[in-house]
Amino acid sequence: MTPEYASPAQLRGLPPKETDDVYSLGVLLYMLLTGRHPYRFRSRAPEEVLRSIVEGRVRRPSEAVHNSPASVDGPTDTAVSSRPGGDELQRDLTGNLDKVVLKALRKESERRYVSVDEMAEDIRRHLAGRPVYARGDSLAYRAARFAGGHPAYTLPTVVVALLCYCSASSWDCRARLRNRGHRSP
Repeated sequence: MTPEYASPAQLRGLPPKETDDVYSLGVLLYMLLTGRHPYRFRSRAPEEVLRSIVEGRVRRPSEAVHNSPASVDGPTDTAVSSRPGGDELQRDLTGNLDKVVLKALRKESERRYVSVDEMAEDIRRHLAGRPVYARGDSLAYRAARFAGGHPAYTLPTVVVALLCYCSASSWDCRARLRNRGHRSP
């Protein structure tokens, strides 16, 4: 067990679970995407690493690439934001990848991905332009992802939805007018 990659439960000495592997992969993914460790350590002292991981807040990867390091950032100190394309990288990380990484790094093991396969599936879904499970299932999110992944179907779907809405509104208006005409004064 390498402390900088261990889950909070492992650092507390609890029995290992597959969600601890998910956590460690989340740390690696965070580092691959940002060039930084998800936690800021003032030093490499074991008690500092333990305190940072158990109590610290993880910044979203998109925030981490935008801000310059203020302290030791863990095993690597690569300043991704100083690389060319830092703004583009920040845009790419915002949204799905932020959510996937943060779900993998949740302190409570029951709120992480249940398995490495589930996390991998979300990454595949992101790469394919499909909704990821880490985001939830809001209708607006799913519609936006559908539109981005299926541009040929988007316009006809919107046109049909508008026609249905206008038809229903027109029918409702006619029914109200009929009801007014039948009322006695």
